[in-house]
Amino acid sequence: MHLNTKNMYFEIILKSDVKLKTRDIDDTTISEATFSIYELEDDAKIKWDNFLVSFNLKNDLGDCFSDIINMLELIKKKEPYFKVIFPSYSFFEAWKCSIQKNIITIEWTNLNEKYKTNTNNKISIDINLYVKEWLKLLNQLKEDLTKVGYNNKNLEDYYLLENLDRYLIL
Repeated sequence: MHLNTKNMYFEIILKSDVKLKTRDIDDTTISEATFSIYELEDDAKIKWDNFLVSFNLKNDLGDCFSDIINMLELIKKKEPYFKVIFPSYSFFEAWKCSIQKNIITIEWTNLNEKYKTNTNNKISIDINLYVKEWLKLLNQLKEDLTKVGYNNKNLEDYYLLENLDRYLIL
């Protein structure tokens, strides 16, 4: 099958000045921990070409964490077609993904009427670049959780952040 779309620039932009809050000893999952340690103002940006999507670390990352991991698992298996739904309030997206050789093509639908746009909703990205950008976000999350005292002894799903290089496509 031939790709008709051009490769686009893709980046996840992280803030360098995030001030972490303290660990909540009642947290048992990464989702709960992200809500505890980040402020509402702590945003990342997902950028492809000139289109920016805000991604709140406090709420969106916690809501979408398992979806990100699932997406990376499907990419690693080179699943030719799959769908990812990010369930967060401000990042409520459905992505139809397809993989051909070293390119991932994503067609997205913003499911939150408040944030509808008229921008191109189909992108094609080098799969290695795409995975590395998501790993950058997950590595930052792991570092932030570790800084405030979370680990595999107090978060039941912390193991998902260990050995993130397993998702690299070689």
